[in-house]
Formats: sequence, structure tokens, C-alpha cells
Amino acid sequence: MTKSFRPWKVDEVWLLPAHPLSGQKVAASGRTQLGGGQIATAMVAAVRLGLSAAYAGAGGDDVAADPVLRGLRAEDVDVSAGRRVSGGAPGRALERRPP
Repeated sequence: MTKSFRPWKVDEVWLLPAHPLSGQKVAASGRTQLGGGQIATAMVAAVRLGLSAAYAGAGGDDVAADPVLRGLRAEDVDVSAGRRVSGGAPGRALERRPP
């Protein structure tokens, strides 16, 4: 079994038609939030490769943490040892992807 003990993260993904030039403004065509972070991504990859994985991270009790846990559960990552911390919030990363 692959195990990890790290805080969970949220990737904020903005869909842009092109990489903006310095000082240029570009309208996004969409936006979504995904459970992310290097460790969670590695746990999902392990499960998809046929291994079992457990993620014992800690995260907030806010609404941003809910999709992180739902996503990991949907990928069959065991999150039963994870902890929700009152008043906490997951770390965030901003990511740009082409549409």
C-alpha cells in the first residue's frame, strides 16, 4: 500500500485561450476547482496503476475541502485517516490550462 501524510490542496484551474503576454489581459473561458497537490495526485496515480493508496492528510472544515475528499474517494483512495481541522482551509494553487 502507498501511504501519504500531507495536507490536502485545491487546484484552482482557469481555462485561457492563450498564455497572456506581460501586461496583457485575457478573458477566461471557464474555471473549476480540483483536489490537487503533488501527494494527492501521486495517490490517484498509484490507484490507477493498480495499487492501493491511503491519504492521511489534514485539511479544513470549509466547503473548499469537500471536493478534495470527494475526488479522492471517487478514485478509491482511502481517506479514512484524514482529519478535518476546525477553521482550517486547504492550500491553493493557481493553474492555467488551454480549453
